[in-house]
Amino acid sequence: MENEFEKYFQERLEHPPEFPFEERLWEDMSARLDHYYRQRGPSWWRRWWPLLLIGLIPTVISLFLYQKHQADRQKLTLLTQQLHEQSTKLDSLLQRPTTTVVRDTVYRTVIVEERVQPSLALSPAFTPSGTTGLMSGLPAPRPFTDRLSDDISIRPAANSEQADEHQVIATQRTAATGQEQETPPDEVIPADAAAVWNIPLAALATRFPDTLAYAYPPPALVVELPEQERQRKRLPDYLRPVQPTYLALAATAGPFWSLNLSEHESCHCYGGAIRAEIGYAFPLRLVTGGELLNQDFQLHPEDEEEHYEHHYPVLPPNDPADQLHEVYGNFRYLQLPLGLQYRFAEQRAFSPYLGAGVMATRPLRSSLQYEYRGPGYDYYISGNDWLPKELALTDAWATAGLQWQWSTHWRLMLEGTYQWRVAEAPYAFLKHQLVQLRAGLGYQF
Repeated sequence: MENEFEKYFQERLEHPPEFPFEERLWEDMSARLDHYYRQRGPSWWRRWWPLLLIGLIPTVISLFLYQKHQADRQKLTLLTQQLHEQSTKLDSLLQRPTTTVVRDTVYRTVIVEERVQPSLALSPAFTPSGTTGLMSGLPAPRPFTDRLSDDISIRPAANSEQADEHQVIATQRTAATGQEQETPPDEVIPADAAAVWNIPLAALATRFPDTLAYAYPPPALVVELPEQERQRKRLPDYLRPVQPTYLALAATAGPFWSLNLSEHESCHCYGGAIRAEIGYAFPLRLVTGGELLNQDFQLHPEDEEEHYEHHYPVLPPNDPADQLHEVYGNFRYLQLPLGLQYRFAEQRAFSPYLGAGVMATRPLRSSLQYEYRGPGYDYYISGNDWLPKELALTDAWATAGLQWQWSTHWRLMLEGTYQWRVAEAPYAFLKHQLVQLRAGLGYQF
């Protein structure tokens, strides 16, 4: 039956009759058909495209984060390979030859012996100083020595861990007295020597008053860059002082209610938002993003017609005797919030937060349709673009919410927002007071 009714009206509109037809009835027929389509409701695409858009944005963000994770894994693999190559080079450099000189006063000969010191690069207790194992907390292994190793002593100075300059005091043992003698302060060997070799023979101690020692400084891998590369500054170098330490994105959606509507009005409202939080080393953060609101309301001015004359732009009827029956409105807004947010107990899984700021609003759609009743017939008069499509700073907002940090990066949020108009409005219905309840998902970089 509905299809036949629709087909009949469509044929009448496409092929009007040739005999004279009253223009008012013709407009009434067209308005009735528009109202019929309105009662059927828009298609599912027009009704659900904001929610689909809100669901698409987290999907795109997830794909972007997945690609970034894969790139980070490739960089980590490359850095691991480079570290392995550098360890191999360091291992080959530490396998350095050592020379031991021994003077025998009995047979008046000099013995020169060359050995290769084993590498310590792959040892868990290896340090360039060769005195303490900073990585494992254990003392460093003693270097490979010859048959005189029992007479060689290397020990750190007192409180070497707390001293400003670590020093290693080498001792020598004389064959005559068998007592240990410390070297003078001006002969203290710095701690950056990898191995210190002392020859504690009586002949050498008598003939050479100073301790005979060989000190090998630790090798260092130095990469020399060209002068132009060292002096050139790039864009990240200039932005590093102002680079934020906290960045998070969130997508939220939910219904909202308009408190400025009277008891004769009903509203079906919903909205979604994409929000970004930027912060530094303190819990106060900058909040910005974008929001999309859709507001459909229906008015019944049967009791108070003056209420609508003062609050809404009323289109005059065709006949002054006709009465206004209902008013249908559809408004869509694009909002850009800007404000500050303070988060409590950041280190805990559940953390509340408070925020406040201003809101820039741009109407995307503003249409009103009036239904009038005459003697024996009804007709509709509609008007579009009641609000200028300009971005203006008109509203203020305050929010309170709770978030659950269920992983290192991901979090769930539940928040309530109160938004009110602070700028002047030509009609009372534009002085909206909105209460929004939203839930969403966020990602912290």
